[in-house]
Amino acid sequence: ETVSAFDCKVVNEMDLGSHVLVIGEVNHAEVINSELLPLTYSAYKKERQGFAPPKAPTFIDPQIFE
Repeated sequence: ETVSAFDCKVVNEMDLGSHVLVIGEVNHAEVINSELLPLTYSAYKKERQGFAPPKAPTFIDPQIFE
């Protein structure tokens, strides 16, 4: 399930070293399910404490930081 969907035209890409920033022009946007909460960086840090789920390939056991 998702909150919204966007159709965008890529107008620029910037190589930032570890990431590529894609700049887009929004052609169309719509709300799919307004009852869902969007996943924001703030919610990710608060709810997941910045860690990936245990089955994710990037999972690091948080106990190693204790």
